[in-house]
Amino acid sequence: MKSNSIKAADKEALEIFEMLFNLGQTKAWYKSLAISSFWFEKLIILLRISQLFVFTFAANYETWPVRWRGMIHESGISIIFAADFGTLFYDDIMKDNFARIMYSSSWIIFASVVIAVYIFGRFIMPLSVLWRLRFERYYLEIAHLFYLPIALGLLPIAICRYDNCWDDLGAQATTSVISFIIMFLYLIGMPIYVILVARKNIITDDPEAHEDFIKQKEMEYVLQISHSWLSEKYYLFSSYRKTKFRIYHKSVYEFFVLSLVLVHGLLNTNQEVKMLVLTLQLFGFSIYLTIFPAYRCLSSSYLFAVGLWTICANMFLGYLKAAHYKAEALVDENMVSILVAVNVAALIILLFLMCAYFIFCLKWPVNLKTVKNLALGYRFLLADLRNAQKMILVLRSLSHYQFVKAEPVVAMIKLLRDHYYLLYNENHPLQYTVLEQLDILNYLQQRVSSQTLLPCKKLEENFGLVVRVMNRRWREQILMTPVKRRILLKLYILRMFIGNRIMKPFNSGEQNNYIGKGEKMRPIDVYDFDMDKLYQKLEKVLSDDVNEEKMNDITFIGGIDGDSLSLKGNIQKAHEENNIHWLVDLTENALNIGDEDSIEMLAEIWDERGIKNLPEDLRSRLKEYKL
Repeated sequence: MKSNSIKAADKEALEIFEMLFNLGQTKAWYKSLAISSFWFEKLIILLRISQLFVFTFAANYETWPVRWRGMIHESGISIIFAADFGTLFYDDIMKDNFARIMYSSSWIIFASVVIAVYIFGRFIMPLSVLWRLRFERYYLEIAHLFYLPIALGLLPIAICRYDNCWDDLGAQATTSVISFIIMFLYLIGMPIYVILVARKNIITDDPEAHEDFIKQKEMEYVLQISHSWLSEKYYLFSSYRKTKFRIYHKSVYEFFVLSLVLVHGLLNTNQEVKMLVLTLQLFGFSIYLTIFPAYRCLSSSYLFAVGLWTICANMFLGYLKAAHYKAEALVDENMVSILVAVNVAALIILLFLMCAYFIFCLKWPVNLKTVKNLALGYRFLLADLRNAQKMILVLRSLSHYQFVKAEPVVAMIKLLRDHYYLLYNENHPLQYTVLEQLDILNYLQQRVSSQTLLPCKKLEENFGLVVRVMNRRWREQILMTPVKRRILLKLYILRMFIGNRIMKPFNSGEQNNYIGKGEKMRPIDVYDFDMDKLYQKLEKVLSDDVNEEKMNDITFIGGIDGDSLSLKGNIQKAHEENNIHWLVDLTENALNIGDEDSIEMLAEIWDERGIKNLPEDLRSRLKEYKL
C-alpha cells in the first residue's frame, strides 16, 4: 500500500522525468530539450557578433562617413540587435541635456525591471520546480543578450564626458549614481554569479576527466537514466572547456564587453586614443580565443573567431580614420567601399562555415549517433537503469515507508550490483552511473527496512478497514458482548502490533528477540508471525470465555507475551532495562492510544532521561498532552 502523501517538489521531479526523459512521449517544441546545443550556440554567437558590430559603429560614429551611417541606420541593425537608439538620436543626446537624461533614465528603468524580474521570480513568486528551472534557463540567456545594450545605454552617459553634461548638476549626478548602482548589481553582479555557479559544479581540475564527466552526464541524459543534469549543470557551462578560464567564458566575455564600453565612455573626448585602445583590446581578445578555443564544439569556436577578427578589422579601420591617416583609400567614398568589402567578405566566410556544417555533418561532441553506438548491446542494462531511476524518484516522493515492501528494493540493488561487476571488468563508462544509483538505493533500502511493516498478509488485506475502525472507536466504550469482545481484542492486538514493532522481520535485524522464558527460550522464527495461528488462538480464548489471567498465559507474537498487554508494565520494564528504542516505540503507542496514565508515566521517565533523546515529532505530541 503506497502513501498518497507526496511532496510537491518530488511530484514535480516525477513530472520532469516523464516529460523530458521519456523519448517516446509526444512533446510540443517548447517542451523539448535536446542535449545538443549545436545550433543554439551558433545563434547566440551570431547575435553577439552583431552586437559587437553595433558597438563598433557607435564608437566610430563621429568619424564614419555619412553614407556609411545612413546605410547602417536604414538597415536597422543597431536597433534590432542592440537597441542602440543612442546613435539614432546622437545629435539630440550630444546637445540637449534633458534628452540625454531621459534616454539614460529609460535604460535605468529597463535594467531595474530586468533585475526585479529575477528577484521576483527567484525569491518571491512560488514557482514549482519545473517552472523555476525553465525560468532560470531562459532568464540567464536573455540577461546575457541584454548585457551589451544595457551597458552601452547606461555607462557613457553616467560617465558623461560631453561638453554640457554638468550644466544641470543635480539631475546628472542622480542619473550617474543610479547608473553605477545598476552597473554593480547587473553588469558586475551577474558575471560573478555565473562564475560562482560554474565553480560550484566543477568536480575535477583535470581537463580530460572534466570532459569525460560532461560526456557521461550528457549520455545519461539522452539514455533517460539520470535526471540531475537538467537542474544542476546543463545550460550553465556545459558548452565550454575546462582548461584556463574557458569554463568561465560567459563571464570573461561580459567583463570584456564592460571594459570596451568603459573605454568608450572614459575616452570619449579623444577619439584617436579611444580607437587605439579599443582596437588593441579586440586584437588581444581575438588572439586569445583563436589560440585557446573556448567552446567544446570546435565549429562554434571557429565561428566566433571569424566574427571577432571581422570586428577587429572594422575597429582598426576606424582607428586609421580617427588618426587622420593620409591615404587615398581613406577618403569617405573609398572608406565606404572598404567597409562594405570587409563585412561582405566576412559574411561570405560565415555562410561558407554554415555550409561546411551541413556538408561535413559537424555535430555536438555527444549526439544521438554516439549514444546509440554506446547503447548497442546494453539494452537490458539501460532498461534496468531506467527502472532503478523510476524507483528512486517514487521512493523519494513518499513521506513514510511503513507500507513499502523492502524486497523489490533489495532485488533492484542485487540486479544493479551484478551489472556493476560486469561493467567494472570491461572498464565501461556506465559503471559510474550504476555505482551512483547503487549508493542512492542502498540508502533508501535502509530507510525502508527500518520503517516497513510488510510483509504481513492480514495487515495488507485489512489495513484500510482496521485504521478506519480504530480511528472511530479507540476512545469509545464498547459493550462487552461476545462478538464485540472479539472485535475489541483483535483491534487491540493489531494496535499493539503496529505500535510495538520490535520483532522480526519488521526490524533491521540488529536486535535479537526471543520467545519464551528460561530453558524454553528460543529464537524467533518466521512462522511465529503467522496471523492465522494468532487468530486461531484468539478464537479459542474467546470461545472458552476465559478470564484475563488465562489470556496472560498465551504467547501471541514475536516475544510479546501476556504481560506485554499491560502498557504500563512494558514501560516499567523498558525503563528498568534502559532500552531507549523500546521506550520510543512505547511512547508512540501510548500517544496513539491516548492512555493518559501511561503518557504521564512516560513524561516523567523522559524528563528524567532527557527529552532530547525522543524524536522531535513525538516530543511535540508529548508536550501537547502535558499542557
